[in-house]
Order: sequence, then structure tokens, then C-alpha cells
Amino acid sequence: MKRLLVLESLKLLPYRSFYIFLALYVISMLAVSLLAREVAQRFMVGRGVVVDPFVLPDLWRYLQVLAGYLNLSLGVLVISLVCNEWDYRTLRQHVADGLSRRSVVTGKSLLVALLSGFVTVLIFVLGTALGRWPDTVSSTMVWATMEGMGRFGLQTFGYLSLAMLAGFILRRTGVATACFVLYILVIEAIIGVLLRRWMQGTEQYLPVKVLSGIVESPFNVLAAEPSMLPWVALVLAGGYCIAFHLLSYIIVVRSDL
Repeated sequence: MKRLLVLESLKLLPYRSFYIFLALYVISMLAVSLLAREVAQRFMVGRGVVVDPFVLPDLWRYLQVLAGYLNLSLGVLVISLVCNEWDYRTLRQHVADGLSRRSVVTGKSLLVALLSGFVTVLIFVLGTALGRWPDTVSSTMVWATMEGMGRFGLQTFGYLSLAMLAGFILRRTGVATACFVLYILVIEAIIGVLLRRWMQGTEQYLPVKVLSGIVESPFNVLAAEPSMLPWVALVLAGGYCIAFHLLSYIIVVRSDL
């Protein structure tokens, strides 16, 4: 595993787009968070609004919603990194140098896991720096916060794993990016409408629907009651993550490098 991490890091060192993507992600999260705090202080808290969005742990949930949208950009980054393996024939070179195809996919899986961990830690740090705990903090609240962070990490891992699969299947950065974004924003919604019409209830088991549902929405006052038990959603989300990585492995094994 250490060898694979070193190998992936060596490929990332000269790749400027990687640092640009990460820098833009961090700057976007920080800028929007600071802007939101300023707006909240001037127009909400300052005018006697009861709900303070910067009280923890609610702030972390707001940041998770924001990060969920920005994670599309990290998905594009993952697609670019995977497609570069095809474009520059590094997959073939790794196999020729004695690295197994499973190790090639495992290296990308570890990269996806590290990016997911980075985003989760970033959300936690931003929330801690910008928010404030209420006057009374219970152990239940702390546990719920840690559980929520774990759910968000799994959600991010699932989205990035789907992006990795798209890169391995389509091999071209532009095509894979377009298909990845369209599937998340448009295609699955259309499939859901069709399933709701012909097989009502099955649309909730689609991958993006499952992944988006494992993180608690801070707007649950207006949201409908969840149609799936939380533990069922977690199991399905984990199953989809495993399936994405297994399919990536099968594609690499069966591909003509």
C-alpha cells in the first residue's frame, strides 16, 4: 500500500491542475463560508432572527451541503487523473514494470479515499473555526456530529468513486466529465421519473439518490420524511462504493492496455 501511495504521489507532483483544483476548492469553501457568516451577522442574527446558522453542529451540515455541490469539481479532477493513465499509456507501463492491474486500480482507490478524507477534515476545520457550540453540549450531540462527518465522508467517497469508474470506462476526459456531470444532475433524475411511473418506489435505490440521502439535510423542516431507513441507506451506499471499485478493476483487467 505504501508503494502505491508513493507511486501516486510521484505522478501528482508535476501535475499543476491537481494543485489548482484543490486550491480553488479550498478558496471556494472558505469564501462562501465567510460571506455567509457576514450575511448572517448583518441580516439574520443582527435583526433578531431566532435561527443562527453558525451554531454547531448545524453549521457542519450547511457546509456539507455546500461541499456536496463543489465535490463535482473534485470528481472532474479524479476523472482527469484516471484518463491521464490512458492518454499517457502509464497503465501499460506500470503493468510492463511488474505492477499488477489490481494494484493499479487500488492506487486510484487509495487516492479517492485520501481526497475524501481531505474534504471531510476541511469541513470539520472550517466549521470549528467559523462556528460556535451552544451553551449546553451533550455526548449525544458530539456523537451525532462524528456520525454525520462519517456519513459525509462516505458520500464524498461514493461520488469520487463514481467519477473514477467513469474515467476507466470512457477513457477521455471531456466525454467522461460530461457523462459524469450529466448523470448526477440530469440522467438519474430522468431515470427516476420513469421508474416512479412504472415501478414506484424503486427510484430511491438509484446510486446518486442513495448517496445524497445518507447525509442529513439542514433543511429537514421543509423536506419530506425519508423513505429509506438510515442503516439501509448506509449499507446501499457502501455497496455502491464497492461496486464502483470492482467494476473499475474488471474494466482494467479486461482492457487492452
